[in-house]
Amino acid sequence: PEHTIFVRAGTYSEQVTINKSLTLIGIMRSTVINGTGNVVTITANQVTFRGFTIQGSGSTDKGILVDHANNVFISGNTITKKGYGIWLNYSYSCSISGNTINNNTETGICLYYSDSAIISRNILTNNSYGIYLMFSTGNDIRRNNVTYNNDTGIYLFWSNNNKIYHNNFINNANQKYLQYSSNNTWNDSAGKGNYW
Repeated sequence: PEHTIFVRAGTYSEQVTINKSLTLIGIMRSTVINGTGNVVTITANQVTFRGFTIQGSGSTDKGILVDHANNVFISGNTITKKGYGIWLNYSYSCSISGNTINNNTETGICLYYSDSAIISRNILTNNSYGIYLMFSTGNDIRRNNVTYNNDTGIYLFWSNNNKIYHNNFINNANQKYLQYSSNNTWNDSAGKGNYW
């Protein structure tokens, strides 16, 4: 717990479970984890995971699954060719930033019963959905490039009191879809919103 582990460049065919509070750092995204199923599963609080390329097959599997874990920081990764890119499941106060998430058959970033996350500066391209919130509240979604997703750029389902601003939603089949979701804020304090 609380140690930092650096992983050498190379391709690793495996599944990774992080169940201790630690920092795991790949080398300039040239550290590749190629796996079936959920490739990386994080179940501990206070985890930092950055600098990896996550890829593999699996139409409903996750590249990174954060499961009942708080204060998890995921940054600077590439996640591709999975079902879902990053999935937060009953997880709180997490940060997802600076990731490239593309060519996944389902959703780039999905929050399920997950609150108070910061989702920023990610590039989400050619997924089915870019960002999908279900039963999630109090999240801050800003400065993401969400483009060419085959269904919807951002989808909110029973998700309220989220702040969504300074994002670029470009050339998605549908830019946004709201279902049973209201009271979300689409502008910053100066009234500047998103680019559609």
